[in-house]
Amino acid sequence: MKNKFLTVRHFADQNALKTYGHDGLLKTGQEKLIKVTAEKIMEELGELKKVRFLYTTKTRRISETTNLLAEVLRQNGVSVMFQHDPRLEVMDQGDLILPDGYQDGEWFDPLDVAWDAICDEAYGNGNIFYRFGDDLNGKYPVLGTAFSRFGESLGWSMINKYSLIYDLIHGTFSKDDELLVIVAQSDLPLLILELQALERRTDVTSANLPYKSWEVYKSGLQDKMYDKNADGDGNFDIAMGYVGNFNLTGFTQSGFDITVKNAGLLLAGKRRLL
Repeated sequence: MKNKFLTVRHFADQNALKTYGHDGLLKTGQEKLIKVTAEKIMEELGELKKVRFLYTTKTRRISETTNLLAEVLRQNGVSVMFQHDPRLEVMDQGDLILPDGYQDGEWFDPLDVAWDAICDEAYGNGNIFYRFGDDLNGKYPVLGTAFSRFGESLGWSMINKYSLIYDLIHGTFSKDDELLVIVAQSDLPLLILELQALERRTDVTSANLPYKSWEVYKSGLQDKMYDKNADGDGNFDIAMGYVGNFNLTGFTQSGFDITVKNAGLLLAGKRRLL
């Protein structure tokens, strides 16, 4: 299955900012989700008996999800291999200044402000290297007392993701006798879905690719992928354990692989000038 791969969103992690910062352990009680997700992977195996997990060892929720899935697969006779890729590392969200008396499990409202700000700055104002948590000299006053250190930018994330996706297009990690399974955050499958929607569009260039992807996300993909219940509540993201099934070899035929690669190179060049 050299050209096919799956993406799996990590399972739900604890809100434990005081104890673990942004890198909490997985929540307990997710046995059913673990089993269902592993079964989805096994359904895609066909006659194969090998799975290669591509993931990052630096984020607990991702590495723990990978290990839990690997355990179930092994119990069902599947051989499992592991491969770390730093391009899957989670965007650094900086260091928080939690209020006195804060307890794990409480929501920290400035995080919502920070996420709104980074999206507005990156995609609305073209400041794609705006760093998570920066109050921009008082433009976002709530953030001024909420962060002792700023995080990374969406531009940094895009550089990594475009490079990784280019390698996925060209089957860098996969072998004919293995199924490649990438355990990651939701941003990877969402970006791939956005790129698939943009592949044949003549108005898309390497320079505007991040902004065109955002347009796709906001114009319909966001609502389609949100994990909501019948009342419209729930995670404002794709479901935990979501399994995406992809084959991007068509990007080479259309030349879109070069657009993706050059988008990352353009951003990397701009970042070096900062």
